Amino acid sequence: MPEKDATNAGKKRRGTVVTVVVITIALVCFVFAMMNMFDVRIGDLQNSSSYRELAAKNFAGAKDSPEKLSSMFEKLRETNPDTVGWIDIPGTDISYPVVQAEDNDFYRTHNFFKEENRGGAVFLDAQDHIGFTDENTVLYGQNMTDGSMFAALKNYQDKSFLSAHSTISIYLADGTAKDYRVFAAYIASDEGESFTDTFSSHGEFEKYVTAMKALSESESDVDVLGGKSILTLSTCEKGEDTAKYIVQAVLHA
Repeated sequence: MPEKDATNAGKKRRGTVVTVVVITIALVCFVFAMMNMFDVRIGDLQNSSSYRELAAKNFAGAKDSPEKLSSMFEKLRETNPDTVGWIDIPGTDISYPVVQAEDNDFYRTHNFFKEENRGGAVFLDAQDHIGFTDENTVLYGQNMTDGSMFAALKNYQDKSFLSAHSTISIYLADGTAKDYRVFAAYIASDEGESFTDTFSSHGEFEKYVTAMKALSESESDVDVLGGKSILTLSTCEKGEDTAKYIVQAVLHA
C-alpha cells in the first residue's frame, strides 16, 4: 500500500508540473500576442498622426491658391519624389498625398515617408498618367480599422452620406484641381470591370459608367452621361481576399 501511495503521489506531482508548464506556455503566448497587438496599434496611431500633421502643415494652407499648391508639391517631393497629387474629400478624414511607384505593391506596405507600415499610402495605379488624364484613373488605399486611409469609403453605402460628400477633389502639382462627383459605391472583384481603363469610343465609356452606376448600393442623382473621365477609389473589403469596395466619381469639366 505505501508503494502504491508513493506511485500515485508521483503521478500527481508530474500532473501538476505538466499543468503548470501548459499554463505558463499559454500565458507567455498570450502576453506575446498582446504585445504584438499593442505594437501594431501603436504603429497605426503613429501613421495616422503623421498624415494628419502632414495635411495640417502643408495642404490646409495651400489648397486655395495655385501658387501655394505648386510650392506645396515642391516641398512634398523633397520628402518623397513619387508625389503626384493630393486627394481631399471635404467633410471626411480622407485628405492625403497621392504617390505612384513602378508597381502596385510597394505603397501597400509603405507610407508616404517610405517607412514600412501596414497602413501604406494612397497611390495611383502604376499604369496611369500622373496628370489624371486617363478615362479611368484608379487610386488605392488601405481600409484601416482605426478609420484612417480609405476606411471612410464604406460610408458611401449610405445614400445620405453620398449626397453630403459627393465631391472628391484631386489637386495636382501644376497648381490645378479636378472636382469629381460620386455616382457609384459597391463591392466588386479585384479583377472586375471596375478597373477598365480604356474604351474604344466615348459611347463605350458612357455604357460603362451607366453599368457601374447600376451596381451602386446607394442611389445617386449625378448625371454620368457627358462625363469626360472617371476616378475610381479602391479599398479592401474586410473578410474577402479578392473583393474590393469601390467608389467611383465622374469628371464633367
